[in-house]
Amino acid sequence: MTRIPSPGALLSLLVVLGLAAACAQPVEGPRRAWRYQTHVTPVVSGTDPTALPGAAGEHFQELERQRKEKAGKQEWVTPHELDLGEHPVGEVAKGEYRFYNPTDEEQKIYSILTSCSCQKLVLELGDRSIDIKKGYFEPVLVPARAVGRLKFEVEAAEMVRDVYVTVNTSDHDYPSVQVKAVVTGVRDFVLTYDGKRQSTVYLGPVDRNEQRLFEVLVTRRDGAPFEVTGHDPLPKGLTLDAARLDDEGRRWALRCALGPGLEAGKTVGGQVQCKAAPGEGFSFSFSAMVKSPLRQTPTGTLSFGLFRAGEPVRKQVVLELVDGQGSLAPASVELQGVEFSKGAKGEIGLAHELSADGRKLTVSLTAPADVPRGRFQGRVEVRFADPALEPRTLRFFGFVQ
Repeated sequence: MTRIPSPGALLSLLVVLGLAAACAQPVEGPRRAWRYQTHVTPVVSGTDPTALPGAAGEHFQELERQRKEKAGKQEWVTPHELDLGEHPVGEVAKGEYRFYNPTDEEQKIYSILTSCSCQKLVLELGDRSIDIKKGYFEPVLVPARAVGRLKFEVEAAEMVRDVYVTVNTSDHDYPSVQVKAVVTGVRDFVLTYDGKRQSTVYLGPVDRNEQRLFEVLVTRRDGAPFEVTGHDPLPKGLTLDAARLDDEGRRWALRCALGPGLEAGKTVGGQVQCKAAPGEGFSFSFSAMVKSPLRQTPTGTLSFGLFRAGEPVRKQVVLELVDGQGSLAPASVELQGVEFSKGAKGEIGLAHELSADGRKLTVSLTAPADVPRGRFQGRVEVRFADPALEPRTLRFFGFVQ
């Protein structure tokens, strides 16, 4: 007696066949075949698999070691890393890679990708010269053992710039290869902050009444003596004093102070342009985030949660002054933009209380027993008597069953 599969079994079979067809991948090359992908490496977003504990981490560490070992042997594009040295900022640095098909078969170059729009690439292969345009590439056939050149240009920036070139091929052993070039942009003057050669100073968070001191060291790239003769108008809140660090004037320190009296809750900073002789001078930039003088508890939007009508529900927001002297005495505390579902009418109670020392303000909101059912929302606008304190908006919402 012939056994007829159930509808569920048939459906399962169709799903399996569909997955197999989806995994089938055509293999480009002189022998066209179909290969089924039977192993998929799992990817966990935001996680480095080599850092996983136990056997899983060891497995991915071994895979990464093998990948690096194999990448170090690729001959398609060499050298694997090219250091173009130092170039004046804005100058175009030029380099060249050897391009080579290391196989005994004709291969296809599917794409050549750059990591930065600052790069210009040209592939020279036989009598062809192919300009590699970003975002577009027509596949190129490369004869067996063919040798060419991959020429590139990159503009030097005021930093150490790492740029990458990725070549995707039909070579099954090396379907994708990547090489790196390094170019260092320099000026006549070398600036050092926090032990690193850089012209950008980030001071992190600062208090509004704090004075943050920092120092930038300056030398000439050729080691010659010079004189810091002045500077353009400084950004608000910054003072600067230039001092020699040796008798000849080969090393200078820019001793800077930011604050006090900064505007709370704002990012401050700007460009500092200094004059020097001989030379055209130099500049650096700085930035800092001025912390808010207030701490709010709870943070963010105040939630009443989900509750039943019939009993009043009360919530509070506490504002505290956490730096310097002053008072949170309010000029006004107003309820604004209160809305209820489907245009219902209702009220939300509002009260506030200032502590005896003036450093804590408690704002209380009450949903009364007869509050309309559904969602409600609104905000409280708090303005302070102290003009140095910016107004604070407290948002709230809730759901009534």
